[in-house]
Amino acid sequence: MKKNSIFLILFALACGCAEQVHESSAGLSRSEPPAEAEPGSANEIWPSLEPTLGDGPPYCDAVETSMFEHYDDYGLGTLSDPFEIYNAEQLFDLANSSAAWDQHFVQCGDIDLDGFYETHEDFHIATEDLPFSGSYNGRDHAIAHFQGGGGNGLFIRLTGKVERLRLEWPRIQGIATWSGPLANIATDGAKVYRVDVLGGVMFRPEWFGFCRWGGLIGLLRNSSIVRSSTVWGTTIEIESDSESIAAGGLIGEMNSGSSLLHSSVEMVKIRATRPAGAISHIQAGGGPGVNHVRDVHVRDTRLEGQASGGFVMNFVKGLIEESSVLNTEIRSRGFLVGGFAGHTREQSQIHDCFTNASIEIPFTDVVTVAGGFVGSSKGLITESQSHGAVNVAVGSTARAGGFVGHLDGGAIED
Repeated sequence: MKKNSIFLILFALACGCAEQVHESSAGLSRSEPPAEAEPGSANEIWPSLEPTLGDGPPYCDAVETSMFEHYDDYGLGTLSDPFEIYNAEQLFDLANSSAAWDQHFVQCGDIDLDGFYETHEDFHIATEDLPFSGSYNGRDHAIAHFQGGGGNGLFIRLTGKVERLRLEWPRIQGIATWSGPLANIATDGAKVYRVDVLGGVMFRPEWFGFCRWGGLIGLLRNSSIVRSSTVWGTTIEIESDSESIAAGGLIGEMNSGSSLLHSSVEMVKIRATRPAGAISHIQAGGGPGVNHVRDVHVRDTRLEGQASGGFVMNFVKGLIEESSVLNTEIRSRGFLVGGFAGHTREQSQIHDCFTNASIEIPFTDVVTVAGGFVGSSKGLITESQSHGAVNVAVGSTARAGGFVGHLDGGAIED
């Protein structure tokens, strides 16, 4: 059942009003969504999602949806008249229809995939070579029990927009290099707004080699943005002692002028070689921009590994401000450990941040540099506080401090 009735289109053209009318099977008229924000306005940081897609015309108004099997059963795939996704069959069809990955979609109800994989293979939207560049608006609905075979998320490569979506109890298992329940990689200006991951497990079996896994996204890069998103109650476990294995509660790695804003991690458990509460690695990357993290909070989380940071493990370039780590436990084998950051580099700045994370290093076989706020610092830290405890085993080779373990040319102000 398609919306675009030939008769109604011809009638609209005859009236000279085809640009203002979008037909539905029920004959409803739809107006265009409000215009995007002008440059310099209060919404400029999020111009392409303010107001959010789906807050204008009456989307999700199909009368009979039980027979829908294809992503294009209802809608035109435009911003003003997006394809409407009602069930798992349509979502599966979208994942297997690469020609649609630059179109626009709204989700019109909760979709539970429990039992779906008994008759269907694992599915993912996009590939490493062909990204999803359109938009997907969950309209505050959930996709439950998504199963990410190969270690892949719902989107393998995202360059478009995803908003107002919940992923409930996803299970990601495999050996992908980059992995997150929402997306393995979000790049080239991708935008993620109000996407939450609730519960679920990410498991990577023993496998040597490089990997960055995140509770939401594996790799955030090239001026991409995550805003107002939460990971709650997820377990991330990577069975490897390789030093290049890392995981973050929200993001595995971010670089090249990307941003993480107004988001949180709560009650997450991470076991990896390089774990961190929010972001494992913030790197310079190949782009000229500065990575920006603001108003991001880690609460009631447990980290187990070697080099660890309550918020970030390795911070190379960018600014973190107005963020915190609260009631979080870090159990480490040593090396570089901090209640907020494990290691900061010369082009990093942390401003107005707080941690009360507790650090426990019960092992004596590793040389340890540990600090209540930062393990080793080459960057600038301003107006920040640490109120956590640092407990190092007697007999260990350790350099430990209440705020910083080793100030390696960095600066601490106020």
